[in-house]
Amino acid sequence: MGWLNALISNILAPEKFINSLNSLVSNFKDKQKEKIQLFALERVEQISGLLASAVSVIIIGMVAFMAYFFGIITLTIYLASFWGALGAFAALTMFHVVLLLIFIIFRESLLEFPIFKAISDKFVDEIMKED
Repeated sequence: MGWLNALISNILAPEKFINSLNSLVSNFKDKQKEKIQLFALERVEQISGLLASAVSVIIIGMVAFMAYFFGIITLTIYLASFWGALGAFAALTMFHVVLLLIFIIFRESLLEFPIFKAISDKFVDEIMKED
């Protein structure tokens, strides 16, 4: 019966009802704004995590490429003492051509699928964390 008395008093006192309704609407708007801000912050966190991963992969890739490049030059100079300069460069060029052909032939299983799987796993992990 308490709720009935509250309803009757709200109907009989419309300004009180309007104030209650305004308060309810204001609370609802604030809650929705908080949800939008939380969603935006979560997306910023995801994007910054992906960018940080991308930058670290690029830096590691650059350092690895430099080490590889100087290693190849060193190997070429070493092999030049046995096969001559032209033979050493020819041997290493053929090695890289074979390596390139392997990457071209098997690019889907060697490159595309692992990259797709890594990115999709990262998103799935983020979605599961949200639930």
